[in-house]
Amino acid sequence: MQQAKTIFLVAWSENNQDLQDILQRIVKWQEKQPQISILVNENLQKHNFDVASEEQIKSCDAMVAIGGDGTMLSAARMALGTDIPLLGINTGRIGFLTDFTSDELENALNLIVSGNFSLDKRAMLDFEIFAGDKLIFTDTALNEVQIEAILPERMVDLGVSLNQQELTEYWADSLLISTPTGSTAYNLSAGGPILHPLTHTIVLNPVNPFTLTVRPLVIPADDSLIKIEECNAKPVRIWVNGRLSTILEPGQKLLLKNSPCTCDFIASTHNGFVDALREKLGWAGKPKLNQRSKLC
Repeated sequence: MQQAKTIFLVAWSENNQDLQDILQRIVKWQEKQPQISILVNENLQKHNFDVASEEQIKSCDAMVAIGGDGTMLSAARMALGTDIPLLGINTGRIGFLTDFTSDELENALNLIVSGNFSLDKRAMLDFEIFAGDKLIFTDTALNEVQIEAILPERMVDLGVSLNQQELTEYWADSLLISTPTGSTAYNLSAGGPILHPLTHTIVLNPVNPFTLTVRPLVIPADDSLIKIEECNAKPVRIWVNGRLSTILEPGQKLLLKNSPCTCDFIASTHNGFVDALREKLGWAGKPKLNQRSKLC
């Protein structure tokens, strides 16, 4: 990989003490790396870093997200449409998307500068909204697209087709369409399957469906086109990665497909997906019995 000369830092909890300590360590690290330019978003400008313009963000060599999964998702949105690699430093609670701990900060920065790293290319979802034949809205999701009713006490009634063939009519609290990366987010909480992040698949997961036999469905991402329409002529909300994206109005249709773009994560050599399952999701395996339990 190309050696990085410009690194953009993404962080939001500027009053967090862990973040303050990390920023001070980055200042000391940069003193030993004067050839490296460190840029930040506006809320970090008081830390004597240069604030990046939108053009500079799109042309940086690497992004470092300091926080949890929400910060990584923000960085991914900033990097959309580019091939900028992302590295996550976990200062959040779980940080499933952030491969590096705060103790590994300097090593992670040295890894970026050396260019000696590998990338996990994460699939994303593109969706388009049409009014008739007119395209009126587009967006891209790294984790998931969620469709829910405007009123929280209402269910959605969604007709879904796959590759122009009718699939089913989902009557549920909401419908999740998740990428492999997003399979360990809301999809997992809603009883959906965990997918390896490098598989080319999509999960359709109805949340609390009225019909118990309607279960999460895994489909191939390549060459799959999902069409969704609201059956009750009521507007529904569309959320992307937990952020309100737009409203699907009656008579409009939503088309989803695998994005030609990927989100490139700088991979840790020792904190991979399997480690995250075990250490962050608590996959401890078979319970170990103590001596007293064995005697009972």
